[in-house]
Amino acid sequence: MATMEKLTHVSEINKLITLGKEKGYLTYEEVNDVLPSDVVTPDQIDDLMHLFGENEIDIVDTTVKGEKIAAEKGDRDKEDGEEASTPASKSDSVSIDDPVRLYLREMGTISLLTRKGEVEIAKRIEAGQNEVLAAVASCAVTTREIVAMADQVKKGELKIFSLIQSPEPEENKEQSEKDETKKFLKKVKTLNSEFKKFEKLLIKVESGKLSEKMQAKTTDQMEKQQREVEKLIAGLTLSADEMDALIEKIYAIAAEYREAGKQERDIERQLGISLAGVKKLAKNWAKQKSVKVPKGKVVTRTQYDNFIKQVQSGRRKIKKIEKETQTSKDSLLATVRSIARGRVKDKTAKRELAEANLRL
Repeated sequence: MATMEKLTHVSEINKLITLGKEKGYLTYEEVNDVLPSDVVTPDQIDDLMHLFGENEIDIVDTTVKGEKIAAEKGDRDKEDGEEASTPASKSDSVSIDDPVRLYLREMGTISLLTRKGEVEIAKRIEAGQNEVLAAVASCAVTTREIVAMADQVKKGELKIFSLIQSPEPEENKEQSEKDETKKFLKKVKTLNSEFKKFEKLLIKVESGKLSEKMQAKTTDQMEKQQREVEKLIAGLTLSADEMDALIEKIYAIAAEYREAGKQERDIERQLGISLAGVKKLAKNWAKQKSVKVPKGKVVTRTQYDNFIKQVQSGRRKIKKIEKETQTSKDSLLATVRSIARGRVKDKTAKRELAEANLRL
């Protein structure tokens, strides 16, 4: 089954399409909230954007902007209806099935690209790419992979010009390679040190042990440190292939987490509540022998214990992955969602730019 066909068979995607058709638009947050966690690769995002385009669904930053676009579309449709009601002249008698006329009519709905519009789209492309970079930079997997790369470069197992954007020079290759290697290793050493500082601040923020004032101060420090890490990763000027390889590594770990937690997700979907939520409803099973869950089912203590036995293997697998990657499941899946959201923004803006350029 092709990627596009797979997308149309995903219930979450169908819900998005239905919602988008009703309103004429979707916000980035709406897409991100409903987007399945396994729809994250560039090809999938491309296909998703194409699917939205086919259904005339705009992707916008805010509801206000979406409503404005929907209103403008409504006005155009009204004008088209009025034009259709007037008798067609001989010159207008070309069949609506004529693909050239259809193309020109479609192009007529796309605004000519002004300098201001071009700058705005460029900023949105950059914002999407920056969101992807921010997500990748804040993931411990990224830094460990880059440190591993640096170790391979140091041992001579990887050539520096196969990692970075700079092309290998025609002359003085050996000296250039030494110089670039030295710079790269120095940058990675700094990155490793700065990321450790970021991790320490993150642990403090997530501990829940800080006072309100210290929480705000530490969060501010953490965000500044994250921007520093982002800057250092961007400064490595890794090639597009290497950046994609880093993201694929993150995706692969996310896939392991999803597979390990599949049985628990299936149970929770049937119940309409997490197993932890069931335990809370039952007040830790101190006195109750059964409890009614949101979907109307009654869960007994024995059933609950059986559910826990069924998911233990998956939970142990998740703990093992967390230990190996030194990255929590929730943190890594949040990274994947942020990467997907950034790519949706990037692809949407690039699509608009391409359509506007066709109009020109």
